[in-house]
Amino acid sequence: MNYSRFAIVLLCWMLVSAGNVMAQASMEVDPASYDVTFDYSQVDQLQTFTITNTGDQDLSYSIDLFGATYNRVAETHSQPGGLRGSG
Repeated sequence: MNYSRFAIVLLCWMLVSAGNVMAQASMEVDPASYDVTFDYSQVDQLQTFTITNTGDQDLSYSIDLFGATYNRVAETHSQPGGLRGSG
């Protein structure tokens, strides 16, 4: 597992383990530059977050959960593939 995939898994684990109820989730992107989906679901108190970038640009996002903010700022270089960077 490369570092960017590990960072994504770690971020999702932190969000899932944060609690049973999602207080707030937000994402800001430039729709002219990104093709992004942000999905949230809760089944049997298991929360699932899916953040996908299918565009050509690096993706930065911020998620607010119970007053804590989790940020992912895109790296300055570009690689082929989906969500990438330092997490």
